[in-house]
Amino acid sequence: MKEVVIRNFLVAQVEMRCGLCELHVAPGQVGVPDCIVTWPDGRIEFVETKTKGGRLSVMQQRDHARRCRRGVFVAVLWSKTQVARYVSRYDHWILH
Repeated sequence: MKEVVIRNFLVAQVEMRCGLCELHVAPGQVGVPDCIVTWPDGRIEFVETKTKGGRLSVMQQRDHARRCRRGVFVAVLWSKTQVARYVSRYDHWILH
């Protein structure tokens, strides 16, 4: 499964729960997470999507560690199952 398929699934699942999932582009920066997720309660998190067997680059590992030291949550998700688990804490926001 391609990374873009997992990312698109993430976007759809976050938006289904009234959140925003935006592609994170930082010109001149290497290793930044793929997406910024803003939840309905105001919580902002970063998410890196990978394919099964995909690996974080050294620069990604450094960037994620730098953010975590500042109290910022960074999730790395390798499958649709992991995406579903990640978004499940906001199931009460699902639009019916």
